[in-house]
Amino acid sequence: MSREETPPRAERREFSRVNAWIPFNYRIVQKEEWGNLRSRFLGPVSSMEQTAPVESGSQPLIDALKKLDMKVDLLIHMLTMQQEGFHNLPCRAVNVSGGGIGFPAGDPLPLGTILEMKMLLSHPHPVAVYAYGKVVKSMEQRDGHYIGLQFIWMDDPVRDEIVHFVFEREREILREKRGSRGDS
Repeated sequence: MSREETPPRAERREFSRVNAWIPFNYRIVQKEEWGNLRSRFLGPVSSMEQTAPVESGSQPLIDALKKLDMKVDLLIHMLTMQQEGFHNLPCRAVNVSGGGIGFPAGDPLPLGTILEMKMLLSHPHPVAVYAYGKVVKSMEQRDGHYIGLQFIWMDDPVRDEIVHFVFEREREILREKRGSRGDS
């Protein structure tokens, strides 16, 4: 492929990328742990028993029970996130896409290092995500280091949650830009 045929760098990306402040933390995953790790999210718990509404029942009662069921599921979800430590995560600046994440760090990390990340994505309801990534970039900056990770061990449902967050964040940025132009 000649130089003229090579797409510009920005066009070679598979996923949109966005800057955001999110609750985020990471740890190094030791090689002994690699066996069965998969990225996952703690989504709202769906009812184990899905039963069809009784035809002879009152529709307002059925609607009220559905709302109550959703609220109980949300409470269980929030308690699970709290138990897993997602409410205590420090907020950090990240650059995230469906393919990976970058963030400032105090210390350098060797290329190929595997990290487990815990992050809380809001769009509009909080979604707690456990994700794994391999360090593909470790650059020194004047106030520390910048680490770039490529997501690994990730199934489509988890990637879809991240991509959904990125799109919602892009929409928010566009609304902010439109609003600031209207103020001028």
